[in-house]
Amino acid sequence: MRHGTCKQVVSFFQGVTLVHMNLSPLVLTFAARESGSGGGSTMNVGMLLDSLPLLEEALSGMRAAIEMHEQQDTSRM
Repeated sequence: MRHGTCKQVVSFFQGVTLVHMNLSPLVLTFAARESGSGGGSTMNVGMLLDSLPLLEEALSGMRAAIEMHEQQDTSRM
């Protein structure tokens, strides 16, 4: 179908909400349990997904350092 690459996955399982974000070479995972008697997670999934550009910017230096390290490792082989 070619809708593009998946950058986020949201899962709901046994009272836990998981949000995985692909910031290759990093993968961020956020987890939240249901808040109690009323059910529902304390995590605002929409807000978290909307923050992806801010997270990408904040982690850009770390991502670049990891990529550089990976390139150095592959060049030694």
